Amino acid sequence: MDIATNIRRLREQQGLIQKQVVHELGIGYSNYNKMENGSGAIGGGAAEALQTVQYNGG
Repeated sequence: MDIATNIRRLREQQGLIQKQVVHELGIGYSNYNKMENGSGAIGGGAAEALQTVQYNGG
């Protein structure tokens, strides 16, 4: 399983929408969408931010 698939899977398991995760990360929707779909690079700052997102439904 690749990173993009894992990001999406974690979000969906928690019943979150992309908008919620984008808000938590403080990044643009387009950038996050690209990360989830594997069409955009995940930079160091984004990777670090993803580690801090609380995938706990809120």
